[in-house]
Amino acid sequence: MKTNQNALAKFMAVAILADGQIDELERDLIAETSECLGLNSLAQEVDAELVALEKLDEAELDNALKAAAKQVVKEEHV
Repeated sequence: MKTNQNALAKFMAVAILADGQIDELERDLIAETSECLGLNSLAQEVDAELVALEKLDEAELDNALKAAAKQVVKEEHV
């Protein structure tokens, strides 16, 4: 994976916040993604992003997502 792990964590955290708090299914998906991609600290990074992002208003959250999108390596775009 060429994309920064932090950008992936930010994307995941924004998606989690879209429907409220993190639940068991989302934790399982983070763990599976972490295992598949070999990103051992992904869950911790998502948790840290959740703490930071839940303090933002909707416009700030949108800007945070756009900033993370700019970090995605073009070769990984589908």
